[in-house]
Amino acid sequence: MDYKEKLKQIVEYFGLEYKGRFIYMECTHREVTLHNFLSGCPVPQYANHGSMKDDREKYLQDFMNSEDSKYDHRGTTGTVISRKGLNQAIIRVKNLDSSELREELLDIYRRIAEKMGEGVNLVLVATDKKTVPEDLLLHEFVHELNNENNLRINEWKWNEGLVTYMAHYGLGDYHLFATDTSGFLDSREYIEYGKKWHELFSKTNSPLERRQLIQSIIDSKNFSS
Repeated sequence: MDYKEKLKQIVEYFGLEYKGRFIYMECTHREVTLHNFLSGCPVPQYANHGSMKDDREKYLQDFMNSEDSKYDHRGTTGTVISRKGLNQAIIRVKNLDSSELREELLDIYRRIAEKMGEGVNLVLVATDKKTVPEDLLLHEFVHELNNENNLRINEWKWNEGLVTYMAHYGLGDYHLFATDTSGFLDSREYIEYGKKWHELFSKTNSPLERRQLIQSIIDSKNFSS
């Protein structure tokens, strides 16, 4: 897949700026899970063990001993880490009581920093397949694209629904949100909110209107959260 070409199509359709390096680093499922928890991932399986980003390190050991820690230990999963998020994570890791977890995470973040280089964002992916699925990688690159365009919704289902819809626009099958999504591999919540975005976008006629719609939803959801 020509990811840059897909992303340029998305940029044009949604009135965005093409910004980002769009590189990725393969990790283990455990490594992605550890980072997702520390970074404050709002998915219930993580949030049930510490809802605030600033003190998640206090609950990391208990989380890793729970069944919820296995949530992202299957199939393919991904996330985006920013330079700011990386620096914050390193600070939190140094406060961990467990020396083993502390050293494990510092090693992970050293490798991430090396791969990120002078960049601002880096996509992390974990998969049990021989190669990283292209649709998953495009989904994560759209996350990076939106981050670079300051488009992030605090309500995670709306945020993931938007990214899912935009990624499927790039894949060319976004029209199926109105008819049959049975062939989509995205999670149920992502598809459900992708359909909501499809309905909203059906009332727009230009890239500017789509960009303005996204911003209006961001303003309303982030203000109310």
